[in-house]
Amino acid sequence: MNVNKLLQILSASLLMVASVGYAECGRPEVPSVPDGALATEAELAAAQTAVKDYMAGTNVYLECLAQEEADGLESEAPEIAAERIAAHNQAVDDMEVLAEQFNTAVRAWKAQPAE
Repeated sequence: MNVNKLLQILSASLLMVASVGYAECGRPEVPSVPDGALATEAELAAAQTAVKDYMAGTNVYLECLAQEEADGLESEAPEIAAERIAAHNQAVDDMEVLAEQFNTAVRAWKAQPAE
């Protein structure tokens, strides 16, 4: 086996082992938000609970990523740091999108004519 091939295999192996670190931070699944124009009050209340739980779980996930960054900063491959930053940014983006979806659903629900 030539040296370049061996270095490629070793690099790939190190990346996989290093990327396992932030993969251990459990990111919650994004909940669905009902259509506010069609949802009942109970469905919207359940969605609110799911959104709050998601936000809290995602904050724990972000704290975990930050701790892993602090723990492995000096020995970490730059690619792993970049992946962690991308994961952090995606989680924050997802939180913002979910908050807007929920707020849109609430506005649509409030706009329904009274029965």
